Amino acid sequence: MGGSNLSELCSKGEVEPIYSYLRQIAPDTIEWSDNKNSKSEDDVIKYANGVWGFRDGDGRTAFHWSIALRNYGLANTLMNEPYRSPVLSEDEDGVTPFMTACMVGAPEKFVSLLLEKSVLVYHLFQKCPLLQRQQSVEGGKAENDSGHKAVGNLGDTEVNPEQGVVLTNDAPNVSNEVSISHEPVATYKIVNVEDSMGNTSLLHVASRGHTHLIDFLIKNGADLNHQNRRGQSALHRSVGRGDMETVEKLLCASKQKINRSKETHRRWMNLQDYRGDSVLFYASMENNEDLGRLLLQNGANRDLRNKEGKEFWEV
Repeated sequence: MGGSNLSELCSKGEVEPIYSYLRQIAPDTIEWSDNKNSKSEDDVIKYANGVWGFRDGDGRTAFHWSIALRNYGLANTLMNEPYRSPVLSEDEDGVTPFMTACMVGAPEKFVSLLLEKSVLVYHLFQKCPLLQRQQSVEGGKAENDSGHKAVGNLGDTEVNPEQGVVLTNDAPNVSNEVSISHEPVATYKIVNVEDSMGNTSLLHVASRGHTHLIDFLIKNGADLNHQNRRGQSALHRSVGRGDMETVEKLLCASKQKINRSKETHRRWMNLQDYRGDSVLFYASMENNEDLGRLLLQNGANRDLRNKEGKEFWEV
């Protein structure tokens, strides 16, 4: 309800028209019970913050729409005093404002600030179902098309121990509002959350050629090995786009920035999608000889066959 109107208002820079509109359609008070059938904590209710926590029919807040429309001036206004709009929420596709910022190629400085603020409130978001997508989203925890288990909502508390938490000293500092032991988990979850199609922020950045954000995401724990519901990795997406610069960034990240072994790098180079196609197949399908040579020089296996029994040069 009101999605188109809210998005239209958020394309402009004035807060008052948005506030007046939300006052007409958003509830004055917010009440709900948590999973333990008790009233939610006051700080959680304060985080939802009345009209600014209102999600429209697309599941987006005014803050989320401002980022989607690249209105960073409005977004900066809404996330600070006196508005303090919730910076961490999910729309109906499981997309967070942070993921949207990556999708639209926001400036790294803005994305870094948004991640820092999102980490600070992650513990509040987990207790706030009004800002989370519905559990009924198709494929939420089912097995995906590539045979991998799909991750649930960002609000889920468990972290896959096989994935671990990969952070460097370049990760943003956060204040003492959050326990130090929880910061890496919150950062990892926010950076690697999946949308309804299993895409992460890194996959979106790779498929759109936003190379200025790749190093930032890798430094903050983005999972290079992640495959979406179609079995595509970030490298699949960038090769499919024919973006040499993005491909080179990802290759450099795999070989150097996280000190992966040659065997681990080779496995990553030869991940196969739901059809059994590796990145070399993608380069072949695009008739991109330059990318094909680059992939072969960096460990792509020319002898792989897909599920139809074809080699890369046959597709």
